[in-house]
Amino acid sequence: MASDQRQNLNQAHPTIISQPIPVSDVPALSETYALLGWDGGPSNLIWLSEGDGVYAIISGRPRWRDSKLAKTAAEHGHGTAIRIAYSEHGDKAISLVYGSFAICIFDDRQRRLILAIDRLGIERMCYCFDDGDSLSFATTLTSIKRLRTESSTVSNQALFDFMYFHVIPSPSTIYEKVRKLEPGQMLTFDGSVTELSYYWTPKFVADDNTNEADLSVELLDTLGTAVERCNADERTGCFLSGGLDSSTVTGLACKLSSRKIDAFTIGFDQAGYDEVTFARAAAKHFGANLTEYYVTPEDISGTVDEIATTYDEPFGNSSAIPTLFCARLAAENGKTHLLAGDGGDELFAGNERYETQTIFDYYHQIPGWMRSAIVEPVFLNNAANWTPLSRKVRRYIEQANVEMPERLQTYNTLNTNRIADVFTTEFLETVDTGRPVSEMKRWYHKGSEADFLSRMLFFDWKLTLADNDIRKVNAMCERENIRVSYPMLDDDLVDLSTKIPSDMKMRRGQLRRFFRNSLDSFLPCEVLSKSKHGFGLPFGEWLKKSAELQSMINPSLESLASRGIIQKSFIESMRHKHSHEHAAYYGGIIWTLVMLERWLTKNT
Repeated sequence: MASDQRQNLNQAHPTIISQPIPVSDVPALSETYALLGWDGGPSNLIWLSEGDGVYAIISGRPRWRDSKLAKTAAEHGHGTAIRIAYSEHGDKAISLVYGSFAICIFDDRQRRLILAIDRLGIERMCYCFDDGDSLSFATTLTSIKRLRTESSTVSNQALFDFMYFHVIPSPSTIYEKVRKLEPGQMLTFDGSVTELSYYWTPKFVADDNTNEADLSVELLDTLGTAVERCNADERTGCFLSGGLDSSTVTGLACKLSSRKIDAFTIGFDQAGYDEVTFARAAAKHFGANLTEYYVTPEDISGTVDEIATTYDEPFGNSSAIPTLFCARLAAENGKTHLLAGDGGDELFAGNERYETQTIFDYYHQIPGWMRSAIVEPVFLNNAANWTPLSRKVRRYIEQANVEMPERLQTYNTLNTNRIADVFTTEFLETVDTGRPVSEMKRWYHKGSEADFLSRMLFFDWKLTLADNDIRKVNAMCERENIRVSYPMLDDDLVDLSTKIPSDMKMRRGQLRRFFRNSLDSFLPCEVLSKSKHGFGLPFGEWLKKSAELQSMINPSLESLASRGIIQKSFIESMRHKHSHEHAAYYGGIIWTLVMLERWLTKNT
């Protein structure tokens, strides 16, 4: 049995890059070394293997439940394991890999190429068809652009989608010809036919007779194993915001370690945003060494271009700033690996929108004939504004009648404004304004066999985690040469979460009820009782008071207004509303506009 050709390339983050591969006349991946490149970044690993006409590349942090394949991976490398798995099981081999990974398999015997990424989309894979029978692929858009400059035309549709979501969700990318794989997805290509399929979709199958106490024990055991799998050493630290997830991860890391664990947190000198007190409580409770840094408005001015250019497509989540400074703080203290707490809210029902949307869904439990014949004629007619209560009922009915998942976007900027007032006429002629909603529905209904709460959770696994939060953390940590692990997204923990009944996860408005109850004796009371917050950035509040921030954003907004994409009047309206209405909300929109312009300036 041949071992992998190359292993433990842990001085750089591997970026799998392929020259265009015409499958009809392929330079077989035995030339793999010439077809690979490595960009600077954290120490993920890459494994390559070839034998019997099959060539395999896998990067990330894969693992195996099958004992035979696990033994092969331990002795000969993960590349050899996936190659052998493919030889024995064909395309089903992808479903045998767990953990985080990006995979390329070329079967020279059948002239077939397979690309795949992990179930939660922690790793990435981008691809571009060149001349119909030729395909380029890479784990970053930057690499695709470097290989195929003709594929770097910016997509107007992607710009529209960015303004809707503040990120560009997969499968789209900022470039017209380039696509991204979605979580749990694989691509097969034989030179003429391309097939996209999902090798994994979660099954939310809860046993109503499940004993909650038994599940709680299983949760604690699974959490501990997930943290242990991260292989923490003396150069490993923890993100610690003081929330449930980061506190749990930090606490388990402390419990499993014979030394003190270093944790890092970010604070803000702004009422309603600073949560350092909770991080201190968690650190004290678990005996962790806590290092703090307070982000200032001046920090933002100095790092806007860093943020905009680090992402290989526009990215509008302003919490990238505190994430960057937390990773930088860890790097300055000698850390090369951080454990992050992302994922717990989406697995165990911790976001307020789950409760809100469940309340709206109650309306549809009223018989349809009663809604149409009695309730709606009474409360939706023009005279139904007798009292504050009747007006409130009317607003409830109107919002409840918006289909999911579009209802989640009720307060989206593109729904609270006329689209024609946001974008120029010329730009709108080039895009499908309904695509963001159709894409949301496509993914939401992909989980149609699940109950209402589970469908929302599954929806967020892609739109909130894979397309947003994971991208945010990965990019900011890579910039500081920090590898990041996500124990809350461990496959075993994800599988366990699908077995927990929805009314156990969230009951009568108690978000994360099961998780909180299970960790009741482990977490400090200050953390258990706090409301959800996270690493939110008070950009809108600071922008009102900081002349430096205002002078920083003004040129970007003026430049964006001249591109023929966004109406100048809309930009001025957002600035006025930011100054006179809701600073946090409209500040977020301004941040998104600035990020878009800075990215376009640097990349086009």
